[in-house]
Amino acid sequence: MSAHEGVAIRFGSTRATLDAIGATLTGLWLDGVSILAGPGRVAPELGHHGAVLVPWPNRIANGRYEFDGDRHQLPINDAAFGHALHGLAFDQPWAIEQQDSASITFGRVVGGVDGFPFRVQVAVTYTVTATGLVCRATWRNVSLVRAPFGIGFHPYFTPGPSPLAEWTLQFAAASHLESNPVTAIPVRRRPMDEAEFDFRDGRELGPHRFSVAYELPTVSAGEHITLADPAGLTLSINASAEYRWLQVFSGDLPDSTLSRTGVAIEPQTCPPNAFVTGTDLIVLEPGESGSATWSVDAESSPRS
Repeated sequence: MSAHEGVAIRFGSTRATLDAIGATLTGLWLDGVSILAGPGRVAPELGHHGAVLVPWPNRIANGRYEFDGDRHQLPINDAAFGHALHGLAFDQPWAIEQQDSASITFGRVVGGVDGFPFRVQVAVTYTVTATGLVCRATWRNVSLVRAPFGIGFHPYFTPGPSPLAEWTLQFAAASHLESNPVTAIPVRRRPMDEAEFDFRDGRELGPHRFSVAYELPTVSAGEHITLADPAGLTLSINASAEYRWLQVFSGDLPDSTLSRTGVAIEPQTCPPNAFVTGTDLIVLEPGESGSATWSVDAESSPRS
């Protein structure tokens, strides 16, 4: 099968579409109802819908960082702010390593390039279930030296037909990062009781425009996020404990056909600029490996 060919997997009435470019999740339907927003294809310039963010999620300020005494300069691909954005693999071909009717695994060695000379073998497995989808990522440092590493995912969820402002979001958080609006880089960590967008008790998204990195509680079982449309579905997004951070973006995109059609709920192992700050950065010894899982399930929302 060509690495450029889109694929579909299904289980009962659940269906997902994926593309080996970027190992991208391009669509997800339950009983014929779409629960993912996006263009339905790989188009990072439109908002990185369904992308795998590796070997770092979010931004590295000016693309510069130091690791183990060496300075590195990454290519700048964030035209709006001048940073290195969302890793090295979202627009690259991945190999299809395994596939059956309900599951597919993509694999790629990430790195070995200017700015990231390290090499990390990454595999991403998507499996559809009766009520949703499970995504498991594994990684292993195949370099002869230590490697900095982070991973995240960029799905935009849409739980129903109501306007995004009427959807209700709920999740626990330990703190959040305040970012400089000029640079989009975090400048300080703040407690949740100082957060303008605090979803611990559940609240409507409303008309607000925001993109905030939240530190998730340190619990062995991971974290549970709920997104509900009163006229549609309740989506339960679960992230394993390796995902210490959650980026939530209100989906205010430049393309009018995509703007506010879905809310990005992005599980990430580290926050923005972690290659610079070291915050929750994974440092892999040669041969060291790891894994993380996120999933989404849906049920009908209770009628008010």
